[in-house]
Amino acid sequence: MNILKIKFYNELPQWITSSDIAAYHPSSRTIYIKKRLGSKLPKILIHELTHWLIDILRLPEILHNKLDGKN
Repeated sequence: MNILKIKFYNELPQWITSSDIAAYHPSSRTIYIKKRLGSKLPKILIHELTHWLIDILRLPEILHNKLDGKN
């Protein structure tokens, strides 16, 4: 099932180490976002939604890296 969940937190759960403001967790199909991001929220949400789309379309992992500027 490709249902996406979006959860907002004052602080992200400790096990999320990829970012201190937002992260997509593929196995639970959940986007975790820090609250009170103000005008940054749309850009961050689009970024994480793109990770979700890459995941559900089963596109290559390299797209994740390019999206995050790691390659």
